[in-house]
Amino acid sequence: MLQMTNASKTFNRGTALATTAVKNVTLRFDHGSWTNLVGPNGSGKTTCLKLISGEHRPDTGTIEIDGQDVTNWSLTRRASFVAQVFQDPSMGTASSLTIEENLVVATLSGHWALGFGVSRQKRDLFRHRLATLGLGLENRLSERVDLLSGGERQAISVLMPMLRNPPAQLLLLDEHVSSLAPDLAAKVLDITQKLVAEARVTTIAVTHRISDALKYGDRLLMIHRGTIVMDLRGEDKRRATVEDVLSRFDDASGQEGFRDGLL
Repeated sequence: MLQMTNASKTFNRGTALATTAVKNVTLRFDHGSWTNLVGPNGSGKTTCLKLISGEHRPDTGTIEIDGQDVTNWSLTRRASFVAQVFQDPSMGTASSLTIEENLVVATLSGHWALGFGVSRQKRDLFRHRLATLGLGLENRLSERVDLLSGGERQAISVLMPMLRNPPAQLLLLDEHVSSLAPDLAAKVLDITQKLVAEARVTTIAVTHRISDALKYGDRLLMIHRGTIVMDLRGEDKRRATVEDVLSRFDDASGQEGFRDGLL
C-alpha cells in the first residue's frame, strides 16, 4: 500500500520562476491496484511519479509504503521495491545485452557481480514467461535487445520487474506506450494488464490518453495544476466515457483549451 499525505513540490522556490507542480496531494493506492494518472502537459503527472520513485523529494508532506515512511529515501534506496518503465523503450533494458542476459540481470536485482550464468531451469522459466507475452520472444533468447522493436522492448521492460526476487512491490509506468504505433501500444497495454494482474503489483501509470485510462486499470485520477480534480473508480469508471471525463475536467478547471492534450 502506498500513501501520499499533503505532498507538495515547488521548483525554483524563492525566485520569480517558482512553479508549484504538486500541491497538497493526499492519495492512497491499495495493494494490487492499477491507477491511471491523466492530465494536460504541465499538470504535475510526472512530478507525482517522481515523488513516489524518490527522484524528487516533497517540500512538504510524507510518502509511506506499507506503513514505512520513505519520504527522505533516495531513488537508489527505493529501487529495491519500486520499478519504472519509461516512455523511451531503450531506457528499460540494456541494449548491448541479449534478451536472456537482460532477464538474468532482472533476477539478480542488479547484482552484476554475480555474473550472467543461467541454469536450464532458469532458461526454461524465461521461455515460459516470454511465451505468455505472445510475441515469439521465447525463441529469441540469444538475440540482442537493440535488434527488437520498441513494442517488444517495452514488453520485456514490464516483464523484468516481475522476475525480481522478491518481485517489485510498486510499478511506475511513465507514458510507456506513447512512443509506439497504436496497434503496438494496444498490445503492450494488454500485456501489461496481464502481467500486473498475475503479480498483483501496485501500478501507477501516467498517460495522456483518456481512452486508455478508461479501458485499463481500476482507477482514474485527473490532475490539473498540481491538484487532483477527479477520482473515478469502480462502477463510476466503468460507465464513464471520454466525453464524460472531458466535461468533468472542463467543469473542474474552468478551461476547455487543454482538451487536445487529453485525447
